Amino acid sequence: MSTFKLCLNASTIMTTDIMTQIDVAQTTGFVAIELWFDHIDDFVNSGKGSVDDIRQALNDNGLAVPTCIYLGIGLTRKERRIQKQWMKSNDDWQ
Repeated sequence: MSTFKLCLNASTIMTTDIMTQIDVAQTTGFVAIELWFDHIDDFVNSGKGSVDDIRQALNDNGLAVPTCIYLGIGLTRKERRIQKQWMKSNDDWQ
């Protein structure tokens, strides 16, 4: 049996919110999801929840996050703080 791990790139379902992306990844059999920082920022900045809420949803669904994708320029202080919090809370890809 292969030890290759399947990871969903959230850009393939980019128009859905981050919690739906996490649910879809788990439901379809992925063991990891590659999140986008702008989805994390949107979730937190819109008051839907916290970075800890995202981490809990990932843990509840047994998903790892090997990397996060960032394509933005000129982050605000709040967005940089959210990113630092996310990276601090992110477990190593196993």
